[in-house]
Amino acid sequence: MFRTTDRRPLTVPMHFGKTIPKGTLHAIIKQAGLTTEQFAELVKK
Repeated sequence: MFRTTDRRPLTVPMHFGKTIPKGTLHAIIKQAGLTTEQFAELVKK
């Protein structure tokens, strides 16, 4: 995953079988330069 503004790579934790905490997910979305709505649309695809 890359930040939209400067293509800087982001680290996304992969914990199979576990739920990512809300705060962590929100931070990832924010670092990516996305809104929660944009992220939700990307997840649907």
